[in-house]
Amino acid sequence: MQRLSGCRLFSLSVCIAALWLGHVQAQDMFGDALSTSNSQLWKSFQEEMKTLEQAAHRVNNLLVNAHPPNTEADQEAKPADQPDVTVLASPDVLRNGLHVKPDLPKPQETKVEKPDPESPGGLDAPFNHPHDNLASFLNSFGLFKSFPKPWWKGKNVCVEKSETVEEKQQGEKEVNKHLIIMGTGTFEHCKQTAGKYICKTVTSTPQSTKTVSVTYQCCEGSRRQGNECVQVELKDPVEVLDSLGSKEFASLVKSQDVLRSLTDHNITIFAPLDEAMGSLNMDFQESNQIRGSRRLRAVDEWNDIRPDSGNSGLSGRDMVMAHIADSLLEVDDFANEMVLNSSYKNSPLRVNIYPGREEAVLTVNCARLLSLDNLASHARVHTVDRVLEPVTRSVVDVLSQPQFSQFRQYLEQEGLLETLANATAVTVFAPNNDAWDKLGDGLRDKYTRGEACIDKVMRHHILPLTLCAAPVSEGRLTTADMNGELVRLWREEGGQLMVDDKGRVVQEDIVTTNGVVHVLDKVLTPKSAKPLSELLLSSNHTTWLSLLDRAGLMEELNRQENITVLVPTERVLTEENTRALLDAMDADTLRRVLLYHVTQQAGACELRDRASLRTQAGPSLTVTLTNPFAMFAGVEPRAAVQCAPLGYTDGKACHVTAHEVTRLLLPPNSTVLQLIADNPQLAFFKRVLEGTQIEKDLELKSELLADGFTVLAPTDDSFNRLDEDVLSRLLTDKKFADEVVRTHLLKGPVCCSSISSIPWPFTNS
Repeated sequence: MQRLSGCRLFSLSVCIAALWLGHVQAQDMFGDALSTSNSQLWKSFQEEMKTLEQAAHRVNNLLVNAHPPNTEADQEAKPADQPDVTVLASPDVLRNGLHVKPDLPKPQETKVEKPDPESPGGLDAPFNHPHDNLASFLNSFGLFKSFPKPWWKGKNVCVEKSETVEEKQQGEKEVNKHLIIMGTGTFEHCKQTAGKYICKTVTSTPQSTKTVSVTYQCCEGSRRQGNECVQVELKDPVEVLDSLGSKEFASLVKSQDVLRSLTDHNITIFAPLDEAMGSLNMDFQESNQIRGSRRLRAVDEWNDIRPDSGNSGLSGRDMVMAHIADSLLEVDDFANEMVLNSSYKNSPLRVNIYPGREEAVLTVNCARLLSLDNLASHARVHTVDRVLEPVTRSVVDVLSQPQFSQFRQYLEQEGLLETLANATAVTVFAPNNDAWDKLGDGLRDKYTRGEACIDKVMRHHILPLTLCAAPVSEGRLTTADMNGELVRLWREEGGQLMVDDKGRVVQEDIVTTNGVVHVLDKVLTPKSAKPLSELLLSSNHTTWLSLLDRAGLMEELNRQENITVLVPTERVLTEENTRALLDAMDADTLRRVLLYHVTQQAGACELRDRASLRTQAGPSLTVTLTNPFAMFAGVEPRAAVQCAPLGYTDGKACHVTAHEVTRLLLPPNSTVLQLIADNPQLAFFKRVLEGTQIEKDLELKSELLADGFTVLAPTDDSFNRLDEDVLSRLLTDKKFADEVVRTHLLKGPVCCSSISSIPWPFTNS
């Protein structure tokens, strides 16, 4: 939003400059010839400039008066209904796997400077406001006299500079030296957030890449208000905690005398509200330790895994330190999958940012951040809705619990246990042993043998990102598993978290060092792991399903891998003529017709024009695509098989892809010449063909016709419109007849369904 608004402001300024330059050029051209009416025009122009100036100020105020999203004003303006939320992994993770680490480089050198407030411009920096030159130009003509100086060039602004140098590998050097002019390239990018102005300069040479980052922000003890940094009174962190509804945590902080040891540096505190602290039954009178017994609450039930985490004997001081990060961080500093080190044994604090229906949902170790960016002396305080336990175990450690023994067995069988061990950000929906016991023995045996798409089943339980339960409270949420298939989450009216087809999450948000685990009471089965019979049943292709059963093919196809099935529509199969044709077929004929609809695996995006698909019945199918430019004529490009257009495509079952076809496909049992000979309406055309060279080419399947062809066969009625002498010549002059017939021959297969009234130049030749 900030960058978008900045672009609009810049465009507005460019527009003003263009108008002004046009007026100056007009003055130069006409000089003294400007009349009184021109003076009035100039006056009107100045008034319009003032209007544009006011608009520019309003846009600028939108930039400088940004605020956290949890204000009452924002809440009043929220829409009632929004579409479902979609959360996907970053492209880098999808491209490179679960081991990709967030790009959070640590600067080699950091220097903070507090500028002299009396110096011209407030800051002596190498970076200028993008509108400074334009504003100066306009001010020379009396326009924009009050164009505001950017806040980051004013008083109480500190500058932080950092520099990193990365040496390039030999392979990078060989590539980059050909791309950078004169061996060096420099790129600069600046962006503004609610509290910072950041400029990065990247200098790349064949040997290394140097990144210099300069960050402008209000100095400690001041806060941005409008277009300036204003000094504010910073209270003690304990006072701030009290005022935010975190009195119990504040009392614990004070009693443990934690802050005294942290006065030498800035910190960030994630403070549980009193409601969250009330869930702990703590007794410090004897041992000053947090007892293992806890009272359950709806927000975060302590399950049978957490007591084994090794944290049951935490001291009160340790518990407080687990909520503190050793750096000063505001919302602008947070990034999705950012991992901070807490002051308790560097226990990780993982920050996640999710899109919400109305505003972003921020979490730390799956606890939702509530009140943000609260200032305190040498600290920033963010409140959270639960107590943060120190995180010491990985995803694999959690799955080592006895209740996950069957799930772990299949993970190891499919080679996914090592994948999880190396992952840096992952979510696992872990079915417990009770969930696996609900499956039939036959299906579990197939899974043990590596059948029934167990690989897709297991990968469906893993997300290549950290997904906490908090964003699901915003409504339905959709994400993607390791297969790229959709996973849908929602909450029932009672608050129960559900996944896919009625999978209940019985334990939420088991936070680990490399992700999160949710415990399920049901094994999830993606569509791509279900048998073909279930796909046909769920898609209402029941007639085709019954035909496969009648031919004894259903179980056979369910066992096959990497096949594509073309399924005629229910409407076609229930037509009287089609039904009569199928009913009259014997078992062998029906089997051959059905297998003519089964080919090697080919998704819709893999289909190519004039491609040949070998069927299990023997003969091949020919794919045709409509003109790729059909969309310009308002026609959606479509694919056809044997000239039968495809309807719905890419239905997924276990090792099967299904496409709907709008006609029953029958294996060919004759040649083109036989078809012409058997059609009484083409009797004269047959006589014309006899004795021609093209007839021989068709009989011998000449190389000229190897890529396929289409015959435009004139009927007898068409020939009857010709003169007698032309008809006679067609029958007697075979060279002439051959030339005429060849004009009715098209290269490649051309289907009637692919022909549309598309104007030139979007035509097939």
